Amino acid sequence: MQAALFESDISPNGDPNRVSKPWRILTSFSVVLLLVGYLILPMVFGNADDLRIDRTATAVVSLLFISASYGSSIVIAFFQRGRNLFLLRSLFRPYLAINLLGLFNVLLNVLARGLLPPSALCVVGLGLPSAFSLVYALAAYLIYRQYGSSQKHRAEDGTPLLSEEEMQRRQLLRLLQEGDRGSLSSASKDDTYRLEGFIPGLEPMQKTWDRLSRPSRWKSMA
Repeated sequence: MQAALFESDISPNGDPNRVSKPWRILTSFSVVLLLVGYLILPMVFGNADDLRIDRTATAVVSLLFISASYGSSIVIAFFQRGRNLFLLRSLFRPYLAINLLGLFNVLLNVLARGLLPPSALCVVGLGLPSAFSLVYALAAYLIYRQYGSSQKHRAEDGTPLLSEEEMQRRQLLRLLQEGDRGSLSSASKDDTYRLEGFIPGLEPMQKTWDRLSRPSRWKSMA
């Protein structure tokens, strides 16, 4: 099952920026797992005497969700490293948003509940989303800088994004093809046979109109 998941990463339609359904499901599940982990984590801050669940188990489950989500993102980024559009739209930007949301949630709980100075668990809850926000923001920026949003091949058009070198190569190839078609058309015009020069007794057609000459029909009527 695991080998089939890693081998079927190319979509049936052949688009290099699209991945198979298992990878998309895994990416969505990892994003949701990270969100749930950062929503649970602030519950165990402080003493929490009125907490009806086990504080230690809740903290372990929360950190386990967060760690599993970050590990999944690393695996996805490694195996899908050639599909930058998928990584940008489905992995880096959602993870950046969830990390910022988790940082805001943790910071809000610390300030609203007066948990200053913060405990070791609060420091972990503040440090993890801060560090990974920078990582995902840098990765998204590098992909965005490489492709940009003003190129002709946009994701909304359903066509893969092309690098600047690839676009220049295709433009040069198009110009060369247009030049070849122009040379062939001019050569065909030069190779056209003229009957006037090869048939004896055939005079060239008159291209000018003699104003003094009138048709014979008019002369008979006169």
